[in-house]
Amino acid sequence: MLFYRFVLYRSKTLKNGKHPVLLQITSNGKIKRVSTGMDACPKDWDENKQRFKKEKNKNIKLDELNQYAQLIYFELSRDKKLMMDEFVRRIKNENV
Repeated sequence: MLFYRFVLYRSKTLKNGKHPVLLQITSNGKIKRVSTGMDACPKDWDENKQRFKKEKNKNIKLDELNQYAQLIYFELSRDKKLMMDEFVRRIKNENV
């Protein structure tokens, strides 16, 4: 089964002192992460909601990316070939 969520990747600190916001994909114990092109400070990120606390425009972008990820998920699961690499490839293609 494949799962995805948005995470604040605290293991990496950018030059501006913030951390990247990534789309984390998990399947069969393997994890891959895709950049959203956004970053945040821990105080500005809601871990439970997987969204920015106060940045509406960035949350709209995350909502759009989430809708696209859902579309890919349903297309691949319908074809019964829900593979992580294909999911990641499609997400990266749209996120460029």
